[in-house]
Amino acid sequence: MNILPFFNSRDMAEHLKELNYNFSLRELAYIIWHNRSAPLGRKRMAWRKLCAICGDFELERHVLGDGIQRRPLSKIIDELLSEENTLLQKFYDREGAVYSFTLHCEGDQSWCEEHERLFPDYAACLDCIGNEYRGDYKIDKIIIKKRYIGDSAGAIGLKLNGDRQILGVYDDGVEGNDSSTPADWLDNIWVKFPTPFRRGDILQSPHCDKPFVLFDLSVWSGEELKAQGGVSDEKALVAADKFIEYHSRTGDGSDIFGKGWFFDENGNIYWDHVMSCYDFEYYHGNLTGINRCLAVLSSVLKGEGDVDFLLSACKTIVLQEQLKDSLCRLNCNYVRKFLSRFGLTEGGNDSK
Repeated sequence: MNILPFFNSRDMAEHLKELNYNFSLRELAYIIWHNRSAPLGRKRMAWRKLCAICGDFELERHVLGDGIQRRPLSKIIDELLSEENTLLQKFYDREGAVYSFTLHCEGDQSWCEEHERLFPDYAACLDCIGNEYRGDYKIDKIIIKKRYIGDSAGAIGLKLNGDRQILGVYDDGVEGNDSSTPADWLDNIWVKFPTPFRRGDILQSPHCDKPFVLFDLSVWSGEELKAQGGVSDEKALVAADKFIEYHSRTGDGSDIFGKGWFFDENGNIYWDHVMSCYDFEYYHGNLTGINRCLAVLSSVLKGEGDVDFLLSACKTIVLQEQLKDSLCRLNCNYVRKFLSRFGLTEGGNDSK
């Protein structure tokens, strides 16, 4: 099985390819489960291949109060595929139901909500999207929901990509108390992969709406943390090793994250958690506005500048952006010929 295309991060896939990394069955299950882009048919084929090679291998999870639970991975996969088949059959059954859709276009920060418009079936939703969202609309995500008439809670959702390929199907009804579903078992997988990223790298994540400067990964051991530089406190290094050891036994997918530095519009620096660090990629876009401070911080962390440079450069960037905003407001409210008398056009001194 060529698992590398199932990585959400091209940089992670390339790094592990270079290492000729040997994946465990547990790791293969984690990668397939967390993939966000493979069409459902291709993903189901990968599950079947994994099921064919996993034999009697069992997944383990730690349940508070119940200790360690174990289940054969093959049975979890069989149940997952059976659930998907059932949901797909229910989704296409139009009796006593209406359909609606939401969609997302490339570059947009929010989704286009169309919940108030109801359609008789799935095909009618796709026809509407094809007729009304054409030309400059570059759709990359679609969710079509089937809701039962007279049932405000029950719904089934179908996820599609911009090419109208099905990515997944899910029950959007009221959550129950059952914690033994295939999704629950697969969500509980915690794995540790070698990563190509270093402290100070400027990264991006599909789980975050802006780039950030990396300063920690939850999967870095004490040795890896020390190799990144900037951390020499023995207690911190021991704590990192204990974190790895603990979560390798009791952790789940939510414990795989990174920490990044960000700048607000006033140039104040802050950090935040960013989930799923194996989805991170290097940021190759242009840093504009206040995000130029990220490049300054990155260079300082990599030894190219000192603290004085960090403070002075970031302060200068903030002042530049404030000046730019002030000039923009002036130029929106006054004619260029009048502002040129005072050198206040957006281009500076202007005698025209």
